[in-house]
Amino acid sequence: AEPELVDRSSWRSNAFCITLFCMDESFESRAVDFVRPAFALFHDLDYCVVTLPHVTSEFGLLSLFSIVHAKGQEAVPGAAPFGHVLYVIHRAALSGQLLVREAQHADLPGARALCAGLHDEELLLAAVEGTAEHLAQSPNVRPLRVAFIVECQAQVVGIATVLEQGVDVAGLKLHYCLEDYILFSEHRADGHAQLEQLLINPLFAASTRFVLKELFRKARKSVLYMQLRHDVPVPDVTREFVQVKPRRQIQLPPHLALAAARAAHERGGGDVPPDCALYFLTRKLISEPKIQNNARIVVVGASDTSVAFLETLLTVPYLHFTSVTLIAPDGLPDGGVPAAGQPEEPAVAPNAFAASSFCYTRRELRQLALDARVTVIRANVADVDRVAKSVELAGSSERVPYDVLLLAPPLHDQTLAGLPEGSRAVGGAFSVSGGQVERDVDDYIRSAAWVRRAALEDTTALVYGATLSAYCSVQALLARGVQPERVRLVLPPGAPTPFADPRVELRVRGALAALGVAVLDELRL
Repeated sequence: AEPELVDRSSWRSNAFCITLFCMDESFESRAVDFVRPAFALFHDLDYCVVTLPHVTSEFGLLSLFSIVHAKGQEAVPGAAPFGHVLYVIHRAALSGQLLVREAQHADLPGARALCAGLHDEELLLAAVEGTAEHLAQSPNVRPLRVAFIVECQAQVVGIATVLEQGVDVAGLKLHYCLEDYILFSEHRADGHAQLEQLLINPLFAASTRFVLKELFRKARKSVLYMQLRHDVPVPDVTREFVQVKPRRQIQLPPHLALAAARAAHERGGGDVPPDCALYFLTRKLISEPKIQNNARIVVVGASDTSVAFLETLLTVPYLHFTSVTLIAPDGLPDGGVPAAGQPEEPAVAPNAFAASSFCYTRRELRQLALDARVTVIRANVADVDRVAKSVELAGSSERVPYDVLLLAPPLHDQTLAGLPEGSRAVGGAFSVSGGQVERDVDDYIRSAAWVRRAALEDTTALVYGATLSAYCSVQALLARGVQPERVRLVLPPGAPTPFADPRVELRVRGALAALGVAVLDELRL
């Protein structure tokens, strides 16, 4: 459907723009003294906006402003991308000091108005009501979960719920590399808490760091964790936290993995959600400035190299990247939740002909939660304009501008490309790098040509190559009903084994022989 046109002729401007700002660095902390008189001058306008080139560093004035995320080009068809970063502040953000305190019964009406219509409305209201009731009955005893109210001029502008007791720090250290970021000897055992929700009026979003400092002080904690599940909206407060890399786990066979999960559940240690991205913040980090980098970083390809680059980029403690884009025809590697009772296998689609990832399991991809901070464009790249610094997408007039470009496409099979033109057109020959090999093979198996050939006793399905994708292709054919006796795995001369350990290759060959799949060595296509 075509986008609906909006008549803006009757709209009235409600903002003024700062076009030039220059201030001695020694006095940048007093930049607010410029903004208040500016609002007084434009007394009938509510917003002040500032635009900044992507490659320009932020200055002190922008600490008062909130960044506005740009819409995708699909939201405004035909419009050129806006080349600057947009910052905005409302006059109400300068109206008074924020107050953070524990929730009371009198806060319920304001809390209902603030979180009306949100997906976690009931949880927030229950936390506010539970905290108010507990503190009214036992003011000297802290509840397990505390709801805090952010107040400005006697109006509720924010709600935060903090789990002050019962944080499973040992379980978090087991699944994430927390020791790389936190020196635990400097923190008390009861100094750990978990931020479960933080809702704040967008007009006061620039004061999020102040609210977090007050939460540390009120809760008397030194470390604050936050877990982000893949099926919930991404809160803006994540930009203030530091993401923790997941810890590599031992990959067990399915029967051992299920036995280990049952044993952990019986010990009471199976309640740590392993599918969450983990963020943390300490008193020291919240007092240090976090540099916001607005450079437009574009990554082409969803290879393991791309995922490793994004993982490294997004886990830098002192940097926050606001514009990271990944361009790949299939998006990010699959991090879907496996079926009940299934192990956390590497991120390869079931019965796929090509192994899409060798280094990350589905659980690790969910723990990274790259889609929470990376804009994903599902498309192929047609051209790169280095002069205009833009990437042209195939089958579209859309161009993606960049300041930093990383080309890291996955490896592609070039076996068919080296054959004569006539050989490439032979029916029934497929490359695992075709992008739609599963669909093409399924259509061919259902075709009359395959039915006629399958009726012949000497008809075989040849898989040529010595990569991991070749072994995946054998499994994919067997899963599609091809008889093992008709499958031949052909290994080219001098091809290295895809398995790091020769004993693994022997086991795989033994399993193929037991199934009836023949392996032919030292043959060239």
